[in-house]
Amino acid sequence: MKKICPYCQTELPNEASFCPYCARSLAHPRRLRLPWHISARVLLAAAVLVLAAGIAAVLYIQTLPQTLEGMGEITYTDSDGSYQILLNDSLPDRYSPKPQIELDAGGEDSYRFPCCLYVNHKATGTDAGEEFLTKVTSAQVQIEQPDDSPSPVVCSEPVPMDFNKEAALISLIDYSRDSYSPVRILWTLSMKNGDTIELGMELAIRATNTYDYDSTNCDMSDSQSLQALIDRLAEETKEEDIVNLYLPPVTYEEPVVLHSRSFNLIGSQSEEGRTTFTSGIQLRDSPYWISYISDIDFIGDGTGVAISAACTVWAKNCRFEGWKTALLGFGNMWVNATDCTFENNGIGLHWNSTDVTATDSHYTGNIFRGNGFFRDYPFFIYLSLASSNRLPQRPYIVLFIILSLLLVPSTKPLLYSYATAFSTASISRLNPSAKLFSAFTALLLYFSTNKYNKGTFRFLNILRNSFIQQCISQIFGYFS
Repeated sequence: MKKICPYCQTELPNEASFCPYCARSLAHPRRLRLPWHISARVLLAAAVLVLAAGIAAVLYIQTLPQTLEGMGEITYTDSDGSYQILLNDSLPDRYSPKPQIELDAGGEDSYRFPCCLYVNHKATGTDAGEEFLTKVTSAQVQIEQPDDSPSPVVCSEPVPMDFNKEAALISLIDYSRDSYSPVRILWTLSMKNGDTIELGMELAIRATNTYDYDSTNCDMSDSQSLQALIDRLAEETKEEDIVNLYLPPVTYEEPVVLHSRSFNLIGSQSEEGRTTFTSGIQLRDSPYWISYISDIDFIGDGTGVAISAACTVWAKNCRFEGWKTALLGFGNMWVNATDCTFENNGIGLHWNSTDVTATDSHYTGNIFRGNGFFRDYPFFIYLSLASSNRLPQRPYIVLFIILSLLLVPSTKPLLYSYATAFSTASISRLNPSAKLFSAFTALLLYFSTNKYNKGTFRFLNILRNSFIQQCISQIFGYFS
């Protein structure tokens, strides 16, 4: 295509940049733009405005309520500083978070463990629980689990609990071997400033194996054969397995030692009597799992210890008679007794434990008859430690202390027989003459064990207490 001059319409070569006939340029004119200059003052003002807008946006975002999520541990910061918030089940272990926990479940109807919330100052590691709780409006715990679980995991309301005062809050988690797992334990803390903290722990439940032994599949005829069976099972079974030994109604005359793992001893009964031990049982070298001892008579000769436990043991429906000490617990463990009879023993229950936990706050259904210095008194006293709804009137404790000081040469029988970790007590009376005295006994158990930390109390402290001073004034009015 040939090039045509737009002015004179003359045909030109393609490379022509002007027309030789009309002397006009064929190039398109360009408009020159002058450079745009911005002053430094304007640039500085613009930068200041942008920076101010950014700071304002950050401050505004920080004032908005925020939701923090974590598993096992989270760091929360407010105007007062930073806090380490964590979950675990240890008593106490305030610095080790546990985002996951695996627990065993055997043949019991349910199992329980404490889910503890600890709060520490991030900078120093010191306890910040009390300070932090003043910033919290509500604390809730819920279990995230399948709706069709045959045995749902349940939790209690999170509150402070005396058995672990280092934890800010504790929720008790109940589960069984039929509970679906894993499940998520979710804590939700709503703060006064509008923030929300969601902290979780994953629970996995492991069903354990159960092994049952009785006289039809092994020899349990005497102490030696029973001990040989226990020694063999201690080597052949895992610690988390459940071993049930269903004992025949015979008398075991030599000591039996349960070791290396937990064992459940279940007695039986015939026309001649129940399963009986006359030389006692020792428990040692066992892990955390509980040894249950049920439906067995322990008959002594006034010396020795019926059950000597350096590991966790729970006696159910057993009878202890004629021992220097019926049930002794020592070391880092606890002992429990329910529906048992303690009769004519020097000491019924003796706690010498460094542990801080217990299975039951009531020790329900137990009968204490003629133990300690009471068997020397000219009247019969029957104590049933059960519930707190029938506690005697407070003035009774004053007369109890006075009579105890008059009739007992020292406070040692009190310290060793009744200074134990009962939380509540109630009384029953078989002899009207023992009415007042048994009432004082029950109240002393309740008062001393709750007020003076696991049953260790001193009479001077009690007598100086304002509660006792009030009781003294009331007791004179009561008997006047």
